[in-house]
Amino acid sequence: MKYQKIIDNNIYQANFFPKQSYVFKVVGKGFMRNQIRLMFGCLIKLGRGDVTLQYIEDTLKNDSAEVMDYIAPASGLILHSVKFEQKKGTS
Repeated sequence: MKYQKIIDNNIYQANFFPKQSYVFKVVGKGFMRNQIRLMFGCLIKLGRGDVTLQYIEDTLKNDSAEVMDYIAPASGLILHSVKFEQKKGTS
């Protein structure tokens, strides 16, 4: 994954959005099934106080046996864009 960040939402607007909303921006060369929903599920668990930042950091270590298993519901998640890089030597 190249990077991820959470920014204030100035992309989407709707009358049912809360006054303050955010965009979770993720850039990478590819993603596994449900990867973004698992990442967001981890943020939800953090917000609920079910896990700590230290716990999340520990789960990202190569030798971690922890499994993040909460898949956030797709409702409310919006795919904004997909960009494909063309392989060199192809047209």
